[in-house]
Amino acid sequence: MDLSILINHAPNTIKWLIFQAKSILLPPALTNKFMENLNKDGFSILRSNTRLNSIHPQVEGINYRWKRKEVNEIIPLDDLKVNTNIYDYKKGIVTELFWGYGVRDQPVYKMSPWPDVVEKGLTLRRHINQDETDFEFSIYKDFQELGVTDYLAFPIDLRSGIRNSMSLATDKSAGFTDEEVDIIIELSCLFMLHLASYQERQITKTLLSTYLGSKTGERVLEGKIRRGDVEKIKAAIWFSDLRGFSNLSNQIEPEELIELLNEYFETIANIIDQYGGEVLKFIGDAVLAIFPITVSSTSTDVCRNALQAAQKANSKLEILNRSRSKQQLHLLNHGIGLHLGIVQYGNIGAFNRLDFTVIGQAVNLTSRLEGLCGRLGKRTISSETFANNLEKEDLAYLGEYELKGFSKPQKIFSLYE
Repeated sequence: MDLSILINHAPNTIKWLIFQAKSILLPPALTNKFMENLNKDGFSILRSNTRLNSIHPQVEGINYRWKRKEVNEIIPLDDLKVNTNIYDYKKGIVTELFWGYGVRDQPVYKMSPWPDVVEKGLTLRRHINQDETDFEFSIYKDFQELGVTDYLAFPIDLRSGIRNSMSLATDKSAGFTDEEVDIIIELSCLFMLHLASYQERQITKTLLSTYLGSKTGERVLEGKIRRGDVEKIKAAIWFSDLRGFSNLSNQIEPEELIELLNEYFETIANIIDQYGGEVLKFIGDAVLAIFPITVSSTSTDVCRNALQAAQKANSKLEILNRSRSKQQLHLLNHGIGLHLGIVQYGNIGAFNRLDFTVIGQAVNLTSRLEGLCGRLGKRTISSETFANNLEKEDLAYLGEYELKGFSKPQKIFSLYE
């Protein structure tokens, strides 16, 4: 479309999109301003719905639903909603909805115009007359009650390769003209470029956080990406491992094994995160995590957090096993090694395949401590360095033990179990 047409018919919106929209970083505020400007230009938008697909382990998509302030419309929410935020602006309200996987299987989605738009890539236009009584979708009846005269829904495919989509409804007496429909779609594509920039940043952040951990992901986003870009940090180190996993993997079906691992890893990872730690990697059936010392924490703080996380993990495992026992599923047992030491933290690997991890003698010792758990019949074992940062009554002294790779016997401590 010729730019002059956009300038003539939507001067406020096109000026805002070109010169001002880039300064607004959050989608709800961006959505509200876009609708405000469309209404300044006479399009009389009553409500809109912008759908962004997502690459996220828990969120399939995000909706930004805008309505004029005076519109009395209740947004239906269901169990697939992961999170909801409501933003109240001067002339409009934006509801931000994060949806879990499975939305497209729900009747409320299937019995709507969205499958044609989202999955088939079709553009839909529907005039709504106030004397109509027969509607192909119930949402059109809802629109009629709101005073909507014309409804437009269309896909927006951008450079990311992800199909997003948008819908707008007006209460103009004659609805949209055909020219206005073309203008709205052109303007919405420009608007979606701003949203897509935010979307791509969020996807990048999500992927890094999911596969590297939240704190490590932030470091990579800050530019810590060169091979050998490593620093020394002091941290409490956690290494845990499922007992008897090799035998178990030969006894149950692969699908059950994966489900078991996911259940265990989710339990452990949530607890580590709750106490300020970060899971760096899952190694087979093992978990490597750190509780780094920061400007606001001490050695005692991180050791206390790691110990409390271990205690809670052991308690949660008991609860999990009671549930699994009722379902006649295999029970889980694990060992946890805890140590405090200096580690090398950063990028290690090949030229085009890096791993952001920790290495060093302290990590090796933590792994060896975990290996003692099965031999000594304990669930949690710590080093002397770790124990020295806690109260004497927190851990029991077990004696000195030879550990592979260490020339001197190591003093070993354990939780009272």
